[in-house]
Amino acid sequence: MTRKEIEILVGKYLENRCDPNEKKLLEDFLESYQGDGENWIATKHGNRQLVENRLYEKLQKQIAGNDRQYSNKFVNAKNRYLRFAAILILGIFCASSIYIIKEHLFFKESLDENVITLTLDNGNVEVIREDGSSQVTDANGNIVGQYTGKHLIYTNDSSVEKLAYNTLTVPYGKLFDLHLSDGTHVFLNAGTSLRYPVKFIKGMERNVFLDGEAYFEVAKDQEHPFIVTVDDKINVRALGTTFNISSYEEDETINTVLLEGSVGVYNKEEGFNLKEATVLEPNHKAAWDKTQNKINIEEVETDIYTAWMDGKLIFRHTPFKVIRKKLERYYNVTIQNKNEVLEESTFNASFTNETVEQVLQTLSSGSNIIYKIKNNKVLIE
Repeated sequence: MTRKEIEILVGKYLENRCDPNEKKLLEDFLESYQGDGENWIATKHGNRQLVENRLYEKLQKQIAGNDRQYSNKFVNAKNRYLRFAAILILGIFCASSIYIIKEHLFFKESLDENVITLTLDNGNVEVIREDGSSQVTDANGNIVGQYTGKHLIYTNDSSVEKLAYNTLTVPYGKLFDLHLSDGTHVFLNAGTSLRYPVKFIKGMERNVFLDGEAYFEVAKDQEHPFIVTVDDKINVRALGTTFNISSYEEDETINTVLLEGSVGVYNKEEGFNLKEATVLEPNHKAAWDKTQNKINIEEVETDIYTAWMDGKLIFRHTPFKVIRKKLERYYNVTIQNKNEVLEESTFNASFTNETVEQVLQTLSSGSNIIYKIKNNKVLIE
């Protein structure tokens, strides 16, 4: 293979984007070093670092060839790939499997924080390409789902009866549409992660774990209650219903808003008891105070809490400190506010397709907000 081909293949492997043919090509290339007796002996005797360095030097020569026109920046970037490839080769020597390093820290460090990711049950992380499509497989290679753009659908065809989890992570500035294997529809807001079973097992509760905000349309199944665990503190239990849950790390409360059906909200540690759980009626919100472990119920306009799914921002008597965090997630920006009085000021406003600057201009009309915007950072004096 040429230098460029190796570079591309190793890069794609690190991002888990190799198709079967590309993966086989890379394996064949790495296995070409398996006959190196000196390296094998050294590895058996424990001098792994020495072997890695020698293989690293070989790969440098293999990739560079007669091409001496690397810039320093290019060489430094490639060095990381080469080091990784050398470790891959040692993995083949020691375990006859390229997957021995599937959780190597280099891969985790190389992920762009602005991409949507899917963490598989075996620890591998796949990047969800918003302009692409791909199948999702389990540890045994069985197809369990398919994604197209920002839409992932799991099937219920697998015969495997073992509980395995995937975790979908959505960064700031993005939304994602997910259908679980039981038919439950989940719409994830920006800055959210959801951990869920690849397949729900007969006789077990349908339990998922939320960090952030999501809208649920739960598939009806009387025998298998659907439970959302939030912040490892509370459970929201449903049979077949529609609701929205919001619980970001910086939020003071965990908010559950019910649109249809009924849900029970209760302390995770205490377990579910119909008589003691807080049962919500449609068009009501349960706000669980994280510090005091108290719950408050009130009737609300549900559209305010689900507008984010249509790309809208609706604020009603909302403190600026709450608006600020929502803007950060929605626009993927950082907002630093030095105006302490402004933090507690409340606003009523609605936005659809405005830029972050247009939003700040609108809010400034009713309050003296002095701000500067540079790149993705907003400074309010």
